[in-house]
Amino acid sequence: LQLGLVGFASASLFAFLWKAHQDEEESRARRAQAEQARLVREGVERERARAIAQKRANELKALEQPLPRTGVMTRFAANWMFESPGGLPSLRVNAPTDASYAVKIVTWDTGVPVLSMFVRAGESGEASVPFGTYRIKMASGTTWYGDTVRFGPDTQYSQVTSPMEFSLRGEILSGHELTLSKVRDGNLRPSPIGADQF
Repeated sequence: LQLGLVGFASASLFAFLWKAHQDEEESRARRAQAEQARLVREGVERERARAIAQKRANELKALEQPLPRTGVMTRFAANWMFESPGGLPSLRVNAPTDASYAVKIVTWDTGVPVLSMFVRAGESGEASVPFGTYRIKMASGTTWYGDTVRFGPDTQYSQVTSPMEFSLRGEILSGHELTLSKVRDGNLRPSPIGADQF
C-alpha cells in the first residue's frame, strides 16, 4: 500500500511539473508573438522581427549598440511650450549596478510623452520636468539594441503605480528621486507592464 501511494505521489508531481513546463512554454510563445507584432508595428521587417522575438543570437548581435550616455534622450516638444523663470522641478533616477534603464515620463491622465531619459547601470541621471502630474514608465536590461528593440526580447517593463507630481510649493520646487534597487522601507511600488504600454 505504501509503495502504491509513493508511486501515485510521484506521478502527480510529474504531471504537475509537466503542466507547469507546458504553461511556461505557452507563455514564452505568446510573449514572442506579442514582441514580433510590436516590432512589425514599429517598422521592423517581419522576418527580422521574428528573429529578434525568437532571440536568435546572430540577429541580436548585429543590432547591438553602445549604451546611450546617462541623461535626457528626448524632450517631446509639445510639452515644453514654456519654462518657469524660477526653473523647473527635477527627477533624479538612481540605477542599480546590474541593469540600465530607459525611463519615460508621460502625463498621468492622457499618457502624452513629456521626456525620456537613459540611466546606465550604477549611475544617476537627472532631468528637469515641467509642472504637472505624471506616470513614470521604465524599461530595463543590460544590452542596448536601440530605441525600437530596446534591451531585446528580455526587456523588463514596469511603471510606478502612483502619480508623481512636479510642482512649485511656495518658493520650493518639488520634484522626485527614484532609487531603482531594493531599499529598506522604500515607498516605490512598480508594477509590470507590457512592451506596448511603455
